[in-house]
Amino acid sequence: MKGKWIVTLMAFVVVMATGLMLVGCKNESEEAYDTNDWLIEDGIVKRYLGTASDVKVPKGVKAVGNSAFFQRKSLKSVEIPEGVTWIGLSAFVGCENLISVEIPDSVELIGNSAFSGCKSLRSVFIPSSIRGINGDTFYGCKSLTDVVIPEGVGAIGDSAFAGCESLTSVSIPSSLTRIENRAFSGCKNLTSVRYGGTIAQWCTMQPWDSLFGLRGAEHVIIDGIDLKTMTSLVIPMGVRFIVSYAFYDCKNITSVSIPGSVTSINVNAFSGCESLTDVRYDGTIAQWCEIIGDLGQLMWNAKHVIVGGVDLKSMNNLVIPAGVKEIADYAFYKCEGLTNVDIPESVSSIGSSTFRQCKNLTSVHYNGTMSNWNAIEKGYGFGLGVTTVCSDGTINY
Repeated sequence: MKGKWIVTLMAFVVVMATGLMLVGCKNESEEAYDTNDWLIEDGIVKRYLGTASDVKVPKGVKAVGNSAFFQRKSLKSVEIPEGVTWIGLSAFVGCENLISVEIPDSVELIGNSAFSGCKSLRSVFIPSSIRGINGDTFYGCKSLTDVVIPEGVGAIGDSAFAGCESLTSVSIPSSLTRIENRAFSGCKNLTSVRYGGTIAQWCTMQPWDSLFGLRGAEHVIIDGIDLKTMTSLVIPMGVRFIVSYAFYDCKNITSVSIPGSVTSINVNAFSGCESLTDVRYDGTIAQWCEIIGDLGQLMWNAKHVIVGGVDLKSMNNLVIPAGVKEIADYAFYKCEGLTNVDIPESVSSIGSSTFRQCKNLTSVHYNGTMSNWNAIEKGYGFGLGVTTVCSDGTINY
């Protein structure tokens, strides 16, 4: 009887010891944590309830949920373990004393406003597994000084880095094709932008005003060339449009060569290029007339504008080819050698300032009737002191 009692006691001890080992070890991929500090459901951190300044997210979780660390002002550093695949909306919003965060390569998604208002955050590692940076992700991170966007990221959302007042350096990969217009708004100390793509890709970044927030940078490095110090620019063949601010304030550029494939030059694409004197467009006069956008920025200071082998600035007689429907704004601005222009009946619109400051232009010959001429939409600055000769009479302005 005594022997049976001893065996039973030993069995009880073994069971208890085994149970304790299981409780203490759990799974190798998991980690014991204080349940008073963490609310975790189905592997997702729902809330951090603690007050620690340096926090390690428990191993074994698969996500940091929406608003999980909402306004945890005691928080100074966070280490997110490998295996976490996403960080939710507003996950760390308002953690104004957060200085550093470690994000593992396993993270594939960072939600909108995830670190918005983390005004003490000095640096952040964006893993190569990320394919897009959502809107407001780092909005108002006033202490962030430099950002490296990894290869593979295709888009940066609206206001993603807006208000990052200390940001001085941004590195952008060749995979990036879209920067929403306020993505870098308010980054007033940005001095260096390094782009891993080509000039052709830079010209066609989407949307049309995507480069607005980067326009104030002192250095923009593409293919090892600083746009801000270069003197000669050649837009590659095949480029169809040039976005706004692509070459904004490139004060040292003296010459630009544009291929005939370009059909649109957006406003401010070349604004501030105050040394630009020579422009060469490899298309025809007809193509030049119908370029969409703003040719003024090329025409204002240029001494020579070569189109189809002819210098517009010194030509005397201009013949707009038959079939042209529109003549772009500033297309022949300040062409002081012009004395006569022939315009075909196909033209239905003449843009603003198209022939402004053509001080020697005295007559325009129009192949249609006076009625048709009067029906043409004409922008600001056309007609003062010019006689228009139509097929059925003359109009004096």
